[in-house]
Amino acid sequence: FPQTVPMNNSMNFIHPLIVGMEVSASIRVESVHETKRAGSETGQYGSTTDLGYEILLSTEVTRVMDGVTIAAGHHTVWIPGYL
Repeated sequence: FPQTVPMNNSMNFIHPLIVGMEVSASIRVESVHETKRAGSETGQYGSTTDLGYEILLSTEVTRVMDGVTIAAGHHTVWIPGYL
């Protein structure tokens, strides 16, 4: 999503990625939590534009020829609730 805010990431590189090698990348949604962005204030009628969703993603990159994992990790992003 174009207005996604990266919050945290952790990527472990297990094997080297060789230029020209075909790879496959996968992303899986692990959890979704409705949140209010830190530092936001509630408006006069209790509304705020800083409500959104914190989403935990797991990622994996594998070599196509033998299925060996090249890299794996987790990423947390925040998506505004008005999308």
